[in-house]
Amino acid sequence: MVVMTSNNSFKPKPFAARLNSGVRRLPKRARGHPRDPRGENMRTNSYSHEPRYARYLSRLIRPFPNFDFFFIKGIRDKAVAALLLHPGARVLDLGCGGGGSFPYLVKAVGPNGAVIGVDISPQSCINARRRIQSNGWSNVEVIEAPADKADLVGAYDGALMFAAPDVFASESALASILPRLKEHARVAIFGAKLSGSVWGKLMNPLLQLLSSKLSPHTPALDEAPWALLSRQLEELHVQEYFFGSMFLAYGTVKVAVPAPNNSFKPNPLRGSA
Repeated sequence: MVVMTSNNSFKPKPFAARLNSGVRRLPKRARGHPRDPRGENMRTNSYSHEPRYARYLSRLIRPFPNFDFFFIKGIRDKAVAALLLHPGARVLDLGCGGGGSFPYLVKAVGPNGAVIGVDISPQSCINARRRIQSNGWSNVEVIEAPADKADLVGAYDGALMFAAPDVFASESALASILPRLKEHARVAIFGAKLSGSVWGKLMNPLLQLLSSKLSPHTPALDEAPWALLSRQLEELHVQEYFFGSMFLAYGTVKVAVPAPNNSFKPNPLRGSA
């Protein structure tokens, strides 16, 4: 069941960012990156699927490790609250970007909990680790990898996918992540969608253009990006924002699926459940 509500109380001021101006593109093969036995760069796939906006924006905001867009903070807070985390919980932040949700997650799980961020973008991971260092968090870790290939150990109490359509709209990513969640764990996702409202329809062409240009490897926008995930949840609640062009969805995992066996030795931070 999908329960939908609308909230257009967020009215962000117009803003523009010339992301391409004065930004040097990364070389196809950056120096110092490890190579596999065949001589191929091990990070080629990461860079080739790294969203352009993450690559450019991460460099622009790097001097400000705790930067976040003011109009998105309230939604981050609601998304984390929807996870119903308790002190000592272990939570995944999939598609964590520069770690904008870390402050809310750290506050929710407390010093005895753990926050594991996962992101495919090398540039975003640099920013996320700088945010961790700036705040002195000892219970936060960042894994640079696609969500379906991240080295995750143990079980988790919740999963956040904030502005991460390449995760919540990907069958392979969900197939890898959901078995890692405990029974009745909570999942929250946030992202863009095509709007059916009068004013929102005017924004649809712009959102589609930005999505195709800045993140060409992510799934195309549609009116229900949560559809794939909704099959795995007992009840999915959906709240719309910005005239239906953005959404927050959350729910509870139906049944825990046994996690695949692996031979990885647990990192003390990631540990076992």
